[in-house]
Amino acid sequence: MFTGKNAMPSDKSRVDFESSRTTLEATMRTYIAAIAALIFVGSISAASAATYTIQNWPQDLNKVPCDAWHHNSDGSWTEVATIIVGTNRTSGMTFKDTDEAKILDAKCPHKNSLWGLW
Repeated sequence: MFTGKNAMPSDKSRVDFESSRTTLEATMRTYIAAIAALIFVGSISAASAATYTIQNWPQDLNKVPCDAWHHNSDGSWTEVATIIVGTNRTSGMTFKDTDEAKILDAKCPHKNSLWGLW
């Protein structure tokens, strides 16, 4: 490869170095993207993994934590957890202008609404 005190690397050595660096950068980008995807999927799974059991619908909704709900910009509430009532399981339901929404409006601050004011 190099010979002598002031020898410069050959063109082939430069190409090999550039090729190795490009391969290393591509590999690192792939690893970073994979790690980011795992973190994202894990956070979604963790958020939706919560399950709460109540006896009476909708009266016992005030026993379910506010984190089980997302307050939408149109004033509705969407379940982001699973709620079990007797043998029935609910998840992903949305409520607006209903008894359920009134209970959630009274119990939960509207942290997800515009400016967090209502």
